[in-house]
Amino acid sequence: MPKTFPIFIKQYLLISTLFLLVYFPSNDAAANHHTVWHFYFAWEKSIPFIDWMILPYLSITLLLWMPLWYMDINRLKELAKLMVAITLISGLFFWLFPSHIGFVRTGHENSLFYPLYQMLYQLDQPYNALPSLHISYSYAVVSYCTLAASKKHIVFLYSWFVCIAMAVLFTHQHQVLDILTAILLVHGCLFLTQKSIVFTR
Repeated sequence: MPKTFPIFIKQYLLISTLFLLVYFPSNDAAANHHTVWHFYFAWEKSIPFIDWMILPYLSITLLLWMPLWYMDINRLKELAKLMVAITLISGLFFWLFPSHIGFVRTGHENSLFYPLYQMLYQLDQPYNALPSLHISYSYAVVSYCTLAASKKHIVFLYSWFVCIAMAVLFTHQHQVLDILTAILLVHGCLFLTQKSIVFTR
C-alpha cells in the first residue's frame, strides 16, 4: 500500500463531500429554475448515442484513484487544492447560469447497458452541464499524474482522458462547450494558484 494512502483517503473524502454539497443542490435548483441556459450548437444534436461508451464514462471512478500511484504528499496537496477550486468555481457557475444538455434521454431501453444508464439518470439530472466537472476532474488528475510518469504512462493517461472526453459526448451527458470550458477552468485555476503544469514539470 502506498505511503500516501492515508492522506489520499482524507482528501478523497473531503472533495467527495464538497462535490455532494455543491453539485446536487445546484442540480435540483436548476431543475426548478424558470430560466435555463443552453450552451450547445445545433449540429451537436446529430452526435450519435453509443451505448457502450458508458464504460469509459464510468471509468472516472478508477481514474480518480491514480494519484495514489503517481504522486507524493506535496503533489497530492496541490491537486486537492486544485480540485476544491474547480468544484467551488463550477458550483458558482451552476447557480448563476443553470444549464441543460441538448440531448433527449429516451430510446435507450433496449440497450445492454440500460441498467447503468438508468442508475445514472436516477442520480444525475440533465443540468449542471457547463463546465463539466466530469471533464475537469479527469483532466486535473491526468495533468498532475503525468508530472511524474514515464512517456508510456503519459500516453496511456492522456489516451484515457480522451476516451472519457469522447464518452461524455457519445453518452449524451455533455456538449462540446462543456468539455472546452472544463479544460480552460483547470488551466485557469492552475494559473491563479501559480501551479501551472508548464512551470512545474
